[in-house]
Amino acid sequence: MLRCSTYPLDPHDLATTTSSTLMIEGTSMVDCAAPGAEVQPSLAEAVAWLLLHDREQISRKFRVSITDSCNLRCFFCHNEGQGAFGQVRVSRLTVTDYKCIIEAAVNAGVREVKLTGGEPLLYKNSGRDIVDLISGINTLRAKQQFGLSMITNGLLLHRYAEALKNVGLDRVTISLHTLDEAKHGGLISPSGGRRDGPADITNAIRLAVKAGLTPVKVNTVLFGRGHRSNVTELADIIHACKELGVSQLRLYTLLKHELFPDHAAWYRFWGQELLTDLGQAVYGCTRRASDFVETASQMLSMRKYALYPKPTLVITTENLQVTIEDMETGRFESRGLPDEGPYALRLSASGQLRGILSHDAPSLDLRTMLRREDASASLEAAFRTAQKELLP
Repeated sequence: MLRCSTYPLDPHDLATTTSSTLMIEGTSMVDCAAPGAEVQPSLAEAVAWLLLHDREQISRKFRVSITDSCNLRCFFCHNEGQGAFGQVRVSRLTVTDYKCIIEAAVNAGVREVKLTGGEPLLYKNSGRDIVDLISGINTLRAKQQFGLSMITNGLLLHRYAEALKNVGLDRVTISLHTLDEAKHGGLISPSGGRRDGPADITNAIRLAVKAGLTPVKVNTVLFGRGHRSNVTELADIIHACKELGVSQLRLYTLLKHELFPDHAAWYRFWGQELLTDLGQAVYGCTRRASDFVETASQMLSMRKYALYPKPTLVITTENLQVTIEDMETGRFESRGLPDEGPYALRLSASGQLRGILSHDAPSLDLRTMLRREDASASLEAAFRTAQKELLP
């Protein structure tokens, strides 16, 4: 049986976690193996714990959408809450604009900046591209330190990986939702333009590791049942991440979104069935999976009705962490929020600062502040207001 215990945090971890973490201590898989069978060392033991994210931590994170264009069309994409794709094809904000905004954010206490899109590698403005943007932002760290990362689908990373590392990007998170070309072509790239998409993306992961954009994380959205589901690929995706040198695989369930009401049948949350699939994929043993489901369900239910902290279950097996966030249908709707809830301050490609994932949520227009004589003071005040009033 898995045991639950308190796990003290290293003080250096406090920038990314809260002061208390719960741990599930795993036992060996040897008792699941047939007599004389060889147990794979990579899955022989695993440890899981629960990270508790609080409001203060969330206020230190800043997601910056630098475009709403993308070279894929994942059927579940929420486009960072920006509404329909393609409204801001060429960024309205220059490298100088982003430097001013991020400097103000850091002065207001932000410590983690993540560039998103759409697809951020498509960023263009006044002849300058993503390498120029990262280089410009990196100059701010001569005064004050903060993390600088990016989330990308990886399809263009072969052009930029080494250059991005050289100009100051710390790490990347790459989206990988299936290893199957047919599913990728039908659900992730329905235009058919990327028939070799899974191979391109896994190659991007390999290049990111080689370039030192580490720790490399992978995001995977789980969907459906039957022949179009990727849940059955969980074990293969976990194995691929191990082989590629990925540090963390982050699994998400589909969330409600007004832009794809026809996908109601695909919505999934972390119930016992899906936890069982995950346990089986990680531990490779029905009995161990059953123990995992029982204990994980108990841990997740402890914070079931709380908006903060936001629980993340972390499973460590050899050199890979597998994480899930505790989501539940309607959990946040009673508070007037989308299902996903708040997890960072966010800037849209049009320059709107928000606290939640919704294009019609209350916002502050940072583009107008950039044109003021007191731009720096106005922007910093806007971030302090957002931390107090826009984050629920």
